[in-house]
Amino acid sequence: MARRAAALVLRPRWSAGLCRTRRDRELERLGRRLQPLATSEMPLEVPPPRTSRFGSPLVLSRVHWVRPELVAEVKYLTWTDDNLLRQVVYEGLREDKPATEVRRPAPHPKA
Repeated sequence: MARRAAALVLRPRWSAGLCRTRRDRELERLGRRLQPLATSEMPLEVPPPRTSRFGSPLVLSRVHWVRPELVAEVKYLTWTDDNLLRQVVYEGLREDKPATEVRRPAPHPKA
């Protein structure tokens, strides 16, 4: 997720960046960190699309929402036309930056 001004916007789907063993440990660690942040209310300004190019439709009743208090560092290739990150690589959590300070980076001008 990322903030646009004061709005929280979904930026889903990362799966690369960790070998299987490290990924499993990191997913367990993230689960422990996210569990206390669980909420029944969707923290997004606009609900995510229910259909996507990634396969099955999104069922909002199956989503586990959390309060946006953690910051993850990711590398990515580019933003898509539908405002998704492309080729995302998870780098880890950032303990040095509060979630309220996260903003979408300004796009670089095309050469």
